[in-house]
Parts: sequence; structure tokens; C-alpha cells
Amino acid sequence: MRSKPSSFDSTTFGQIYSKFNRFKYGEGFRADESWATWYWSTVRCNCCAFPTAKHQLEPTPIEPVLIGAFQGTSGGTTACPVTFYREDLCAVLAEWIPEAVWGQCLHRQGATEQKLPFFTLQVPRRSQAYPHRGLTQLDAQSETGHYACPGRGRIQEFGSSSEAFVEADIRQREVVVDCNGDVFVSKPLAADLKLRQRVPDLRLYKIPVLKEPADGWTLPNDPGWDGTLRPPPGVGQVPDFPCYQPGQRPRWFPPPAPRRVRETVRE
Repeated sequence: MRSKPSSFDSTTFGQIYSKFNRFKYGEGFRADESWATWYWSTVRCNCCAFPTAKHQLEPTPIEPVLIGAFQGTSGGTTACPVTFYREDLCAVLAEWIPEAVWGQCLHRQGATEQKLPFFTLQVPRRSQAYPHRGLTQLDAQSETGHYACPGRGRIQEFGSSSEAFVEADIRQREVVVDCNGDVFVSKPLAADLKLRQRVPDLRLYKIPVLKEPADGWTLPNDPGWDGTLRPPPGVGQVPDFPCYQPGQRPRWFPPPAPRRVRETVRE
């Protein structure tokens, strides 16, 4: 294992993603409707799309049933906020994520269900890093900051803050994971592991590491954190967290399978 760097003054991390992402190439794998219904009725928080607070503290494997095809290294499905990774990349990352909880992805085609060479990734909340501590992108915008899900406490950004980590969240680690299961690798380690050469379709989106948060808020791991989100002076009204109402299906929920229409034969 590499020795830990002495300082993160000028370090950048790279968020791992595949060039075959759903924004450019379409979603690829998507959740089977029956599995998505099970997840939304059994596992998820009653306010947001993420798993319950209990599950986030001590996660158990999330094993989605997927349909479709995907040729990339990492991806996700909008029915469940967990990123999945191909098994060859998992083998490289596993050493650097000691608290990783991997979940086997399954593929359904008709009545047949088989294991896929992809695994979802989660880490306990205590190990999650938060990548939204940068400056606001619009100086004139006052409604920029963070709020917490009232159901499971997940912190989420609102407005136009830019992406950045703070050293207190990184904690001298060279690989960190956020609440989505997205993986961020330090630039020196990515070079040492030759990630781009070993996984040709892998991409790294650069995110800086700051000594102090640029947003002025007090969040977990910040000095003075006492369990309450504290905005800096001058922040306007913090909006209500966008909770899902009971029984509400989000716009991106997998559509029902088309109904088969029986043909009527007239004599």
C-alpha cells in the first residue's frame, strides 16, 4: 500500500465514471419495475430516494435486478441512488475502501435471472465524504447551501455551489466514497494504479481538496459541528427539503411494462 501523503494542500481527486454514462449514451441498464417497486416500498427512506437512516449507518448489500445492456465500467440506475462498478474495477478499488459493502447486480431477461459482472457500492455514513464544499458559482445568488433530509439526515446541496472536498472529510485517505456510492481517487494514486491504462473507458472528473470549506456553512466534520446545519451570515431562506409524499412515484420511476392486448376473433 502507498504511504499516505503528508499534505493535501494542492491535491485533487478524480471522480470515477465511465464514458458510457447515461447522459451521453442513454441509461443502459435500468431497474426492473418489480425490483424498483420493492426497493421504494421496503428499503428507501420515507422522505427521499435513499435507504433508511438505519440502513445507512450499517448498510447491507443492495442487489438490484436490472434489464437492458451496458458496455461501460461504472453506471447507475435512477430507481436507486447507488453506483455500480464492473468486477475488474472492483478488484482494484477493494483494497482502498475497507468499509465497502458490495452488492451483486442481477440481470433479468424474460423469466431468466442471472448474475452480472457488476456490483453496487456503499459505505457507512461515518465513512462518506461530501463533495459540495466549494464557492457558489453565482455571486448574486443568496439561496445556495445545504439541507438535510428529515427522514434519514442525508445532507444535500441546493443552489449553485461548486464541487470541492475539505481535508476533514478526506482524513488522509486516498480513496473516498460519497452517499451515492460514487468513488473519488487521489490524483497520485490514480497515476500509480494506472487506472486509465487498465480501464480504457474510465474517466476522472477532477475535484479539489480545500483546507477549509469555501461555502461558509458548518457541516459534519467541520469545527463547531453540533448536529445542526449552520449557514453563514447573509444566507436567505433555506428551502424545504423536497420530500416524496406517501405513494408518490417520481417522474423517472420505471414505466409499467406494456400491457398485452388480447386480439378478438370474430366469426
